[in-house]
Amino acid sequence: MKKRVIFIVVTALLCCLLVACGSKTRLQAPQNIRQNGPFLIWDEVKNAEGYIVLADNEEYVTAEPSCNLSFLGGETVYVVKIKAVGDGENFADSDWSEFGFNEIFKYTLLADGSGYEVNLSVSSVELQDRKVVVPSTYENLPVTRIADKMFYKCASLTEVVLPNTLKEIGANAFYNCDALESIDLPSSVTAIGSSAFSGCSSLKKLVVPTGIEQIENLTFEGCTSLTEIVLPNTLKEIGKMAFINCKALTSIELPASVTAIGLGAFRWCALKKIVVPTGIEQIENLTFEGCASLTEVVLPNTLEAIGASSFWNCSALESIELPESLTAIGTGAFRECVALKKIVVPSGVECIAEKMFYECASLTEVALPSTLKEIGANAFYNCDALESIELPESVTAIGSGAFRECVALKKIVVSSGVECIAEEMFYECASLTEIVLPNTLKEIGVDAFYNCKALTSIELPESVTAIGPSAFMHCSSLKKIVVPTGIERIESNMFNDCTSLTEVVLPSMLKEIRGMAFFGCIALENIELPASVTAIGSIAFGGCSSLKKIVVPTGVERIEGSTFVGCSNLTEVVLPSTLKEIMGMAFRKCEALKTVVLPSSLEDIGKDAFYMCPLESVFFDGTEAEFLSVSVAEGNDSILSAAVYFYSETEPTENPQKFWRFSGGKPLPWA
Repeated sequence: MKKRVIFIVVTALLCCLLVACGSKTRLQAPQNIRQNGPFLIWDEVKNAEGYIVLADNEEYVTAEPSCNLSFLGGETVYVVKIKAVGDGENFADSDWSEFGFNEIFKYTLLADGSGYEVNLSVSSVELQDRKVVVPSTYENLPVTRIADKMFYKCASLTEVVLPNTLKEIGANAFYNCDALESIDLPSSVTAIGSSAFSGCSSLKKLVVPTGIEQIENLTFEGCTSLTEIVLPNTLKEIGKMAFINCKALTSIELPASVTAIGLGAFRWCALKKIVVPTGIEQIENLTFEGCASLTEVVLPNTLEAIGASSFWNCSALESIELPESLTAIGTGAFRECVALKKIVVPSGVECIAEKMFYECASLTEVALPSTLKEIGANAFYNCDALESIELPESVTAIGSGAFRECVALKKIVVSSGVECIAEEMFYECASLTEIVLPNTLKEIGVDAFYNCKALTSIELPESVTAIGPSAFMHCSSLKKIVVPTGIERIESNMFNDCTSLTEVVLPSMLKEIRGMAFFGCIALENIELPASVTAIGSIAFGGCSSLKKIVVPTGVERIEGSTFVGCSNLTEVVLPSTLKEIMGMAFRKCEALKTVVLPSSLEDIGKDAFYMCPLESVFFDGTEAEFLSVSVAEGNDSILSAAVYFYSETEPTENPQKFWRFSGGKPLPWA
């Protein structure tokens, strides 16, 4: 029994010895690998018989801890592998060590320790005209992220190879890489940062990997050579100005998965057609602004809002169908769509926003919904081809300049709820011949009908209590106007240059006529000024060359400068007993004015007040002493040279030839 135990122990010891003698020790992998010019150098590995270097898919054997790799050149980064070779008996080959030959990278371990972020360790100048291969691993961990601004302004970079371990490309990573024409994004990439390819002006084509859910803001901004981009069906959102100024991009297919498109996303692109995916509820501001080649737009029935200036200057767009789901359209949405011919506004829209169809020069047909409440300022400004438009009865407000310079517009009926014709609303509507104003109207704004030169008549509702300056200025065909009874002031230039105006009816409540109100009304032969008028502005009737008679109401104390200048057919002027002053050039060039009756209240006659008036008789309603006390400024020689008569109700016994009285309502000398 004792011998058997000894035999078993000896046998076990021999087995252990045999096993120990058969095992090999694995050599340590090469360490401290570095590059010195074309040489790759590393620390000597103890017990190594030599080394194998794997470079550009070829193996090279060296006995020394270095290798001359000058044959690889200096423009491309190579991932070189090195291992120490054992003797095959006691020492086994080491694991591979990796090194980036021509290395230009530096690495940062990610916070979760799962991999590395890679960045450049050299300047953009050192990358000039070279190809860059980004390593897939570093220190046996994957390279998963391209750092923010990694290739920022590497203007001469022509080719980049990205590893299939890559998950994320950082913000501005390839910003302004002007020479980069193409780049393959690995399918492993799931995130691309904002402005990642911004300014890559030579980039022509790109396939965005499946897995990407968002194109960040400005990602492809200024990629002016980009002609083709493929978006994945995982994409949910396109960020602000993502493709702005992609001048060569003529088409893009938006996946059905997209539910949001950011502000200015396709601004200034060369797109010809766009199909907005179902699911999109809003076209953001400026989304397609400046897409001058866009001819076809398909909008989804989920769309609720179109943002401001969304299609501004889409100058080739002739038509667009707005879905019935739409309830809001922003300011200037179709501004300067000069080819747009027809538009049907959906029934849910309550406001035509400011400048919505501004300068849509080809627009001939507009259908507005019965739900419409408001038309914004300059909404149809300079729609040159628009001849008619029907305003729904629901409209209660129309903004300034809404139909300004619609030169073809012939007729319009303003809705019954509108209370104000805002300033410049029909400014220079040169073909407008008929307009119907509602009896709810209270105000007509500045320049409202300025230069509506085809308008021959207009009925102003009695509800109107204010009319702004220049409201009917240059309405050269207007023949008659009845000013509503609630108007207390004729504003400046209101009927300036209404050259066909022959009849004006002013209200009994009128208090003031302001400067140039009827200037240049050359067909106006007479006008009755209500007794309520107490002030008449300068040049108010200047150039009224057909005006024959004027009776200035009692209450007026001053005839302003040039009030009746150039009234070349004025033969009779009746001035009130309240008059104190006739200012300079008041009756200048009244070339038919031979007689004038001056009230005894008169104190001053200004410079050139009666210049070039062929006065023969001046009838002064007072005594000679009172007349002599009147201050007469220079340029009134016609008064001084005319025969002057003084008023007397009865025939004087002495010098009756110096006195006058009224006979048949006209001044007549006693002798």
